[in-house]
Amino acid sequence: MKVYSSFLMVLVIIGLGACEEDLQPQPKGHPYVLTKEVETSQEGAFLKGEIVHLGNSQVLEYGFVWDNSPNPTVDDHKKTFLINIKEGPFSFRVTGGLVNNLDYHVRSYIKSKLYVVYGNQIEFTSPVTKSPKIIDFEPKIGGVFKKIEITGEHFANSTTENKVYFGEYPAIVDSATQTKIIAHLGNAPRSSSVNISVVVYPNQTYTMHDIHPERFTIKYPWKRISDLPRSFNRYNVVSFSINDKAYLGLDSEDMILWEYDPDKGELEEKTQFPGDYDIDEIVSICTFTLNRNAYLIIEPDFDNDTIVQLWTYNPASNNWQRKADYPGGKTNSSAVFSLNKKGYYVDGKSKTQIHLWEYSPEMDMWEQKPDFPYSPNYPSSGFAIGNKGYIICKEDEGQYSKNYIYEYDPATSKWTSLIEFPGHFHTMEGFTLNNKYYTGNDLKYDFWEFDPVKNSLRKIPENPEFRKPYASFSIGGKGYIGIGQFEREEMYEFDPEMLE
Repeated sequence: MKVYSSFLMVLVIIGLGACEEDLQPQPKGHPYVLTKEVETSQEGAFLKGEIVHLGNSQVLEYGFVWDNSPNPTVDDHKKTFLINIKEGPFSFRVTGGLVNNLDYHVRSYIKSKLYVVYGNQIEFTSPVTKSPKIIDFEPKIGGVFKKIEITGEHFANSTTENKVYFGEYPAIVDSATQTKIIAHLGNAPRSSSVNISVVVYPNQTYTMHDIHPERFTIKYPWKRISDLPRSFNRYNVVSFSINDKAYLGLDSEDMILWEYDPDKGELEEKTQFPGDYDIDEIVSICTFTLNRNAYLIIEPDFDNDTIVQLWTYNPASNNWQRKADYPGGKTNSSAVFSLNKKGYYVDGKSKTQIHLWEYSPEMDMWEQKPDFPYSPNYPSSGFAIGNKGYIICKEDEGQYSKNYIYEYDPATSKWTSLIEFPGHFHTMEGFTLNNKYYTGNDLKYDFWEFDPVKNSLRKIPENPEFRKPYASFSIGGKGYIGIGQFEREEMYEFDPEMLE
């Protein structure tokens, strides 16, 4: 075994994280470590080091770094200790993640608030190590975001060198030691029962693996429920939910509204819309719910001076009533949401002129609020969570457009730009569940979860059998989408609890 002595290297942290490497020994204020000879056997490589001096600043961590290239750093293979920080010897046995009969270089290191110090370098040839072995995993059933603890032997000591598979589906490794891996699936196209395997990649050309015989059951959040008893016109259909029932319709010449019970898969004809225009004369209908009533902002396609009407539907009385007309006139794009007993209509006259109006059901009155300040944009959908309203805006009118989420605070009448959807996006129908919003991308058919508390977007499993839903609503902690581009009677149920 060859031992290489090297100058002590100290990284001095300057300012806000900037650092500077000095190849000369520093004053005694810095910590000091040594690397000892490596003992190798069939059980692995036994690394040894010693903290000679802790220095004058707080020590945060210490350990070993190694690689098959000289002068490894904390960016290479690493074993870190965060406890028992004291002067004296320390050691660690590498039992997995080494390529057999390959030359490696190892250095001890120590990190304080002011310095990162490496010890001398030792070279060793790796022994013939054992392949990884899965002993057990828990839990045995879970969704794509459930973290699974895999216990075993001879895993690699880093997240990048361990690959975990649930059947054929690659998982995301959250953390890894030589005896325990935490991983979650991230995505899967369906419910299934699969084996879990671990593949160790010490480098790009050498692998070792193991498969556990017991199977893991993947929960899937989507399921197809009973088809609708009738087909709907996808371009004009209205959808909303009140009191554990959904309402669909106004999509044909008779302008009938239907009540839908997803548990029973039944439709019940409720009432005919009393408005004085045909379905072909309607450009858009925006819907929001307040106080167990639905409000429909209806824009007909008559002429430039057309009045945009507001109608309310009460399921308890099964009656329609016309309310105060929307005073802002015709729009080019729009979004709507409701909160704090008020309705809000985002009216995009153009991509640079976007107005906000507040409607009070108690006063039956519209009030214009400060304009939406971010442009160019085209509002496409809206929702409310807690005491805030949110809209999704497209940067361009076309399908292949960037999309952004904006937050509105009615207490201050202020808008805040939050987060951008990844890639080019064409939002489809969505729903709110458990203070989160779920929506999808019509172009790629993927589905996303927006968490306003974290201001984060998380990709969730898409429905692999359904395309471009034109109706959506939520009931009893579950979301529903249906009336698709081709499957005009199909309905699907989404259960967020199946994600974990």
